[in-house]
Amino acid sequence: MKFLRRWKRSAPPDASSPPPPLAPSQDSSVPDGSGVAPSSGPATARVSVHSGTGWDDSEVVPAEVRTRGMTPDAFGLYPHELLMLSYAPTFATDHTDFQGFWWWQYGVQNPRELLVSLTARGFVETGGPEQAVARQTAASLKDLLRTRGLKLGGNKAEIVERVLASVPHETINKAFPQRWYVRTQAGEEALASSEHIDYIHRERDLDGLDIYTLSALRAEYPQHQWRDLVWGHLNQMSLQHAQAGNFGFYRNTKFNMARFCAEERRHRDALGLITEVIYCDLSGIGNGFTRDRPTPDVEYLFPYDLSLATVPPGVTDLAFKWAAAGGVEDAELHSLLADRLSQLSMPFHLFSKDEVLQIIFLERAKDITALSALYEQAERRFRQASERGPGGQSYK
Repeated sequence: MKFLRRWKRSAPPDASSPPPPLAPSQDSSVPDGSGVAPSSGPATARVSVHSGTGWDDSEVVPAEVRTRGMTPDAFGLYPHELLMLSYAPTFATDHTDFQGFWWWQYGVQNPRELLVSLTARGFVETGGPEQAVARQTAASLKDLLRTRGLKLGGNKAEIVERVLASVPHETINKAFPQRWYVRTQAGEEALASSEHIDYIHRERDLDGLDIYTLSALRAEYPQHQWRDLVWGHLNQMSLQHAQAGNFGFYRNTKFNMARFCAEERRHRDALGLITEVIYCDLSGIGNGFTRDRPTPDVEYLFPYDLSLATVPPGVTDLAFKWAAAGGVEDAELHSLLADRLSQLSMPFHLFSKDEVLQIIFLERAKDITALSALYEQAERRFRQASERGPGGQSYK
């Protein structure tokens, strides 16, 4: 389990290997190979999966290949089936037009077959009038109430309740004949036991983790919480990106780690990690960094209003949002960020650490004049260092 332990190592930061991330608390918490059972019969309606992504079908790995050799969970379900359990209540029983991600992301060519299979195995069933009414628009429900001379006011939930309480089911069935899937008790239990499926589906950019790879990790390391497995993967990938000189990828992974900590309300840890993200954003280097070409092109760095080496507004906003959530006032925040910056090192950087700290607070204040002056100062220094040649380019 080396990849889970690597983040616990402590080593002094240096230019070739950025410092290890803050370790998560030990009690962290948050919240036939296809896996498709024979259907009760062939689907008669034509089923389509939206594309629109420019995805090359030849690059898609079918679900039956992704799950080959994989052990299903305790309920006998594979990752893509668990994801369909999550989505099932959003589909009508006659639904034939499915989102593109079923194919290009998960290799499910016919999502309807999954619904048929889950129904046959008792994980979903056809809902009744309650689900049909809940799926209607408030306007449609008011039309029905109006024909019966009933009150029209209230919010959507109140209108639904009024329709179900006051309109005979026979009338509802005639007005809204379409039926929707609903999870059975077994389906609810299966989904509750695999909360990582929904999470990793929503977080689609976690360095190669998806519903299949995370489920495989859970099966390989059942003694670990799934969030610890995600953390271990992210940390391992951050180290690999740094060693390969891909500091853009490294930055993105650190950003995911910061958000991960914030989800667990570990706001101080999140602040430490987002400080590293900002440090990378302002460094001036991205992917493919090598010692042979240590400096980026100057036209992409200056002046401030045209620079690519700036902090995205959303990142600065998150830093101050997490500080507020963690009860960290400005004076303490300044000290916390300065301490974190003192631990960081990159092979090249446009700004001193004190300037990075200034930029964070100036971005919040939207002080364009002061920011522009800092970038002008950095540009002069950059050009002077470039004239000196190797050995004079770093201001870390």
